[in-house]
Amino acid sequence: MKRNWLNVEVGLYGLALLIAILIRVLRLGALPLSDHEAVWGLQALELAKGSLQTVGNYPGYVLWTGLLFYLFEASNWLARLLPAFIGALAPLAVYFYRRYLGQVEAILLAFALALSPALTANSRVIDGSGMALICLLLTGGFWLGGYPVAMGIAAGWALLSGPRVWLGLLIGT
Repeated sequence: MKRNWLNVEVGLYGLALLIAILIRVLRLGALPLSDHEAVWGLQALELAKGSLQTVGNYPGYVLWTGLLFYLFEASNWLARLLPAFIGALAPLAVYFYRRYLGQVEAILLAFALALSPALTANSRVIDGSGMALICLLLTGGFWLGGYPVAMGIAAGWALLSGPRVWLGLLIGT
């Protein structure tokens, strides 16, 4: 019986993750980039063209979005894709905390985070705060789950998310 619950549980987390991705990606490029977002988008575009002189506060964003711009045509949708995708991983982060929250409560929290207007709005903006938050949650979850390599990757992503990660670390301690 426990095995069936595990399959249902994993399926529910997968559904929450799918909902989070769809909500964050649909109509992602409908609005033009703000001035703040355009600074980072232009740095990524300069990197894709090979003319970037310096990288600002969000090196992870600039590097990976620059790669996306190099591979595909640059657009507002593509400029916001990385923060939206990382923000959509919030239900996955909750999966690792289910032992402490309880299985039902963790599933409910995963759906709440997938549907959260605040997290959705934060994920749809080029800003390191959403990426840092989710990467820090994933770092802690991987640590609790005993996945040191994944923890290191998530911690590296958190550090590359920009200076907002320090605020998250300060609040978390």
